[in-house]
Amino acid sequence: MWSQGTIVDRSSEHLATTDAAIIRVRRRLLEAAKALRERGVAPPGVAQPSAYRLRSGWAHLPEGVDYWEGLKQLREEWSIPEPQPVAPALET
Repeated sequence: MWSQGTIVDRSSEHLATTDAAIIRVRRRLLEAAKALRERGVAPPGVAQPSAYRLRSGWAHLPEGVDYWEGLKQLREEWSIPEPQPVAPALET
């Protein structure tokens, strides 16, 4: 059996204003889990798994080249297709 390890109780954590992104992500994850459990609402992103293939990166453009036009080909290569409908999950 594979596991990510013990679930850590973070209820006594003291996060500061610089941790706002962590707070927001955790809140969204909890809200998504509750919505799935209570109302059967699929979490955001389930219908668009290709969005998870995105990666950060960088590009070097010659001086004076507009970045939007200069990176057009890269944007098109990494474009995300329209989401497809997802069949509802079967209850177990």
